[in-house]
Amino acid sequence: MSHSHKPSTKLGQIINEVEESIIAILLGLMTLITFVNVVLRYGFNTGIIWGLESVSFLFAWLVLFGVSYGFKVRAHLGVDALINVISKKKRKSMAMITAFVCILYAFLLLKGSWDYWANFANLPQTTGRWFPTGFEEMKRTSYRAWYEVIDVPFPEFLRWIEPLMNEGERYEKLPRFVPYAILPFGFICASLTFALGNFVYALLISLPILAVIGYGFERLIARPLYERDHLDHVLGTFGTILVIDTLAHMIWGPAGIAIPLPAALDGQTQLAPGIVVPTFRLAIITAGLIAAAGLYWLVNHTRTGMLIRAGASNRTMVTALGVDIQALFSFVFAIGAALAGLAGMLIAPITEASLGMGNNIIITAFVVIIVGGIGSMKGAFLAALLIGMIDTLGRAFLDDIFKLFMSSSAA
Repeated sequence: MSHSHKPSTKLGQIINEVEESIIAILLGLMTLITFVNVVLRYGFNTGIIWGLESVSFLFAWLVLFGVSYGFKVRAHLGVDALINVISKKKRKSMAMITAFVCILYAFLLLKGSWDYWANFANLPQTTGRWFPTGFEEMKRTSYRAWYEVIDVPFPEFLRWIEPLMNEGERYEKLPRFVPYAILPFGFICASLTFALGNFVYALLISLPILAVIGYGFERLIARPLYERDHLDHVLGTFGTILVIDTLAHMIWGPAGIAIPLPAALDGQTQLAPGIVVPTFRLAIITAGLIAAAGLYWLVNHTRTGMLIRAGASNRTMVTALGVDIQALFSFVFAIGAALAGLAGMLIAPITEASLGMGNNIIITAFVVIIVGGIGSMKGAFLAALLIGMIDTLGRAFLDDIFKLFMSSSAA
């Protein structure tokens, strides 16, 4: 049956306290507003105009945010009761099936909630009926950040949102994207609860989150720098790296975090007699080949890829043909962010998750781009293989080669 969840790490304890505090605050606000409204209604024949609508939003936040918390503390009695009916031999496999179904259902809810909320925040909905296959091309009717709720007034401390979301126009009521934000946020939290302690689940769930973060970075930081000098691009991106590193230092501390591997990947595979390779290394190679093949197919054999290539060659002409080039470039940036996160998560179990773990690969990445040729995917792929082989063979045999004509101390 269900059991209480007790986080074992300091970060987990902090997150648990924050979640419980948010739930308590939501309950407290609902109770306070309802109590004041009842007193005003029956004592003074008046009331708070925005009271009912705000309580409705707070209740929605409480339910959707509480769903993820309920999953974490194992408050899913129905699932537990069903599993416990089955014999112990089949219970583990059934638990895995139910976990997969719950994850799949959470992803479906996440897609639906994002599509409902996105246009209210001037963001693109996803394409695809069941699973996201990309982002829509934003049209004039897709920008709905000017939609307001009925009664709740706009707080003065949120006036900074108006230039970003409403072209500087003044909000009279609270814009809908603020209370509706709980839709994707709640189901992201629900999905993440299944990933705790599981590398594969964490990998699958974190990639779309990183894509959204990359989309936001491109829109808020990179896009205003496009028309400026290259030095501004460097300052903006490296400044953001420093900010992110500082935030990570504040949250997780300066020490690296060891990432455990799943049992299926924590071993060795014999490719041939006398040739044994770590299983996880093969998984990294496979993931890299799949990512390369997927990018090649996207860029060379899809309409989106055709627009990407056309936009890179002549952005003005593509814009004149009615294509939202800014949304297209944001989509490309989001894919890049997701792939960068994939690379980081694949290398973290070998090294560790630490501050600046991507700094060592930056120079190598530039070399690959220069050798392969800017704009050539085939060239970049071959250059990556070539540079990787040279780097690996050099680390393994360069000392022995130098010893052929140099002293051991000098080599």
